[in-house]
Amino acid sequence: MRIHAITIDNFRAIEHLELKDIPESGVIVIHGDNEKGKSSILEAIQIVLTEKHTARNKVTKPVKPVDRDVPVRIRLEVSVGPYRMIITKQFLKSPSSELQVLEPRPANYTGREADAALDEILESHLDRFLLDTLFMRQGEVGAGINAVGIPSLTRALNNHDGDATDDGTEDTALMAAVEAEYARYFTATGKKVKAYEEYFTAVEDLEKDLDDARAELSTLSAQVDRVARLEREHDTAQQKLPAAEEELALRLSEYEAAQKIKEQADDVVARLLRAEDDHRRAVKQQTERAELRARADTARAAVETQQERLAVAVAAAEKEADEIARRTQVLEDARGIQAEAVSAVRAARDLVNGLTARARREELESLLGAVDELNEQLMTLRTRQAADTPVTAADIEALQTATEQVKVTRALSQARGGSVRLSATTSSDVSIDGRTIMVDTDEQVLDLDRELHITIGEVTVVVDPGREIAQSHRELISAEADLAALLDTLQVDDVEQLRQRLAEQQKLANDIDALARECTRIVGDRDIDSLRAEFAALVEQGDGVITDLTLDEARTALTAAEEHRDRAAEETELADAALDALRQRPADRELTILRTQLEGLESTATATRDDLDRAVAEISDDELTRVVGEKLEELTRLRAEKADIDDLLRKSDPATAEVMLQAAEANVQSYRDVLSTTAVELARLESHIEQAAGASERHAQAYAALEAAEHRLASQQRRARAAERLREVMIRHRESSRKRYAAPFADKLARLAARVFGEETGFDLDEQLCISTRSIGPRTVNLDHLSGGAQEQLAILTRFAIADLVADSSTHGVVPVFIDDALGSTDPERLTRISTLFGEAGRDSQVFVLTCVPERYNYVSPKVMHDIDSLKTVPSMP
Repeated sequence: MRIHAITIDNFRAIEHLELKDIPESGVIVIHGDNEKGKSSILEAIQIVLTEKHTARNKVTKPVKPVDRDVPVRIRLEVSVGPYRMIITKQFLKSPSSELQVLEPRPANYTGREADAALDEILESHLDRFLLDTLFMRQGEVGAGINAVGIPSLTRALNNHDGDATDDGTEDTALMAAVEAEYARYFTATGKKVKAYEEYFTAVEDLEKDLDDARAELSTLSAQVDRVARLEREHDTAQQKLPAAEEELALRLSEYEAAQKIKEQADDVVARLLRAEDDHRRAVKQQTERAELRARADTARAAVETQQERLAVAVAAAEKEADEIARRTQVLEDARGIQAEAVSAVRAARDLVNGLTARARREELESLLGAVDELNEQLMTLRTRQAADTPVTAADIEALQTATEQVKVTRALSQARGGSVRLSATTSSDVSIDGRTIMVDTDEQVLDLDRELHITIGEVTVVVDPGREIAQSHRELISAEADLAALLDTLQVDDVEQLRQRLAEQQKLANDIDALARECTRIVGDRDIDSLRAEFAALVEQGDGVITDLTLDEARTALTAAEEHRDRAAEETELADAALDALRQRPADRELTILRTQLEGLESTATATRDDLDRAVAEISDDELTRVVGEKLEELTRLRAEKADIDDLLRKSDPATAEVMLQAAEANVQSYRDVLSTTAVELARLESHIEQAAGASERHAQAYAALEAAEHRLASQQRRARAAERLREVMIRHRESSRKRYAAPFADKLARLAARVFGEETGFDLDEQLCISTRSIGPRTVNLDHLSGGAQEQLAILTRFAIADLVADSSTHGVVPVFIDDALGSTDPERLTRISTLFGEAGRDSQVFVLTCVPERYNYVSPKVMHDIDSLKTVPSMP
């Protein structure tokens, strides 16, 4: 297939684009900025070849312009096989289709007939899979192309191997029939399909039915045996039940005797516990009496000790009071002296502050006067500066350039221009460009720098100076207008006047900078507004100081007063510190504590003695001793009684008697349960035996049904195994064929890649003829691990290899290769190397390159370059 011309109207952002006279081979580079419509060219070719004109789907709808309600129209002149034709399709709005066949026999088709005729031609003479593969769209940098899916390539590879009988199409009718037969039994993953699986399910279900029938027969036999066993168990239980009941009566009498002994033992234990509790309470009461008497003696001794300590504390508190009074008077005297010293310091400081403010006011008055004088001079200069329009060196350069441009343009115009000379033997009026002049014997010369319309009587002469002279005149007029506008803007007559203004402005700026620096030097880093505010405050404060002392003398007097104040403060602090330790009155505090503690001890001693007197009144110490002895005797007697009853309890063993009774009860109940359950089970089994009378017949029917299902399954299994075996043989032969023709494809790739990656480059292909690894010498790398640039380069090389192999042997002939915005990730060295392959690929076929960086293809030769903007400037289709 070769593309001769394409015209596109209203396709996405393309309002109109026209590319004609496309060479039948070579590299065609279409370049332009992003979003100019380069990729739309590729998309338009695909749509016009593959979509019917009535299509309104996800392919055609997105190409409609978003801002105009107009039809999408594509016109493609193309050769396919022996046919050369013009395809014109209009989509979405007022859809239409026209097919004009130019060769080998002219013919015209419209509408659906045109779409059908085009499909028939393309189906017969174009491998659509190949066409789609050779369209490398933007962003498709993957090198993994499924070459097996391209019929014309597999045919070319088979022919390359010398197998002329193989048409290269692997999806033959035989393989399709084998796959169809295989699909009746298995899925693509080898699992059984539902219809085939149902034969196995039917056999399994019938096997379950036969198992159920067998189980039913087995159950019936077991039930007959169980009836005999149950009858024997019922007779045995009836015989042994009376002896078991006699044993139960004996165990009951033993249990009751043991329980009486246990009750007696429980009573003895209860009385013993009460005796132990009574003895414990009596002993506790006797112990508490002794402790209470001891506490009363201890409390009385503590009161006596506290009274002795109190007498000593009273004397210490009186001595402490006298010392506090003396030290308080010393502190008051020191505070009076300190107050007088503070007043003297305050008076001396006020005098120093007044003299300091007077000196500061005089200093600020002088400084602010100098600053105001400088500011007046600055204001005068800045007023002059603001009144003048500022001029820069760029303005001078621009005016100089414009002046030189006028001179150059005028010289060129005069050199290129001619003239028209007018004269007349009799004075005559002549109109020139609408202006009337008198022409007589004196020759008048008109510069021929523009088109002149000269009217003489009824005759009008148009004098055309030619495009070059007219262009020079227009350039001169434009340059003079630019110069005049610039002079008017700068308000000068020429460049020298502008330079003089710039010199004056620079001198003025220098004078302003000098005055500003002087003002900054005087003020320093101080804020002038703060200085003015400070001066105003000092003036408002006034000067109320009356003294003959100087500022230094006043500061000396202030220092002396401060030293006297500090000494008085130290004396006051010492006196306060001496009194500070006594302010807490520790002796008086200790006296108060001792008195409080004595009151508490006396109260405790009184309360303890009262408690002892009340306790003795209730029961004397002798009576307590007698009660303790009686409780001990009762406790000893009950302990002996408990020992006797424990001996009887061990002999009777109530727990064992209870266990034996429970065992005898369980034995009797077991026989009774056997009699009950066997009677019920015998009745149930008799009912089941009556209902299972037809089990043998059901077993025979299930066996026959299973045998028939197994025959049907065996038949299907034979067919399935045959289909599976045939498919395995076909696939094995197909894989053998693929391995055979993979070699020339890998060889072609290696020869092309040697130019880019080096002579030792090789490739491994998978079963789909996709590149799986690339090797350079001993280093092998998986395709996915290659850099983006390497993958991009392999994607282009793979398409060149496919196109070359098909062009050499395919009856369909060559197919154009489209590369959309590639090589963006390719380094300069490899870019140079791969560029040479573009020229070779275009030797016998067309290679279309769409790019926004045409410099990438500078090394491609030969090539044709098209700026997409230039393709979009011609009128649209009628």
